[in-house]
Amino acid sequence: MAAAFSEKTCCSAPVSGLDKQQLIELVKEHIEVINDKSTKFYSANKKALAWQEIARKFSDVSGYKKTPQQVRKIWENIKNR
Repeated sequence: MAAAFSEKTCCSAPVSGLDKQQLIELVKEHIEVINDKSTKFYSANKKALAWQEIARKFSDVSGYKKTPQQVRKIWENIKNR
């Protein structure tokens, strides 16, 4: 039964309220790029670069190693609440 679980199915550590506040501040620095609704390639590329930068800074500040996709999901969860 233990073999059914892999490291990929394991959840990451929950994000504290302080970490969420720090993420909000980091996102505010790039909000124009993130909220850009354009579907152009350069716009998508700018968004990807912004999320990479946010993830790097978030990892430095919080101590958690998060991918840009994980940080973006955390942001979407915060935004939807």
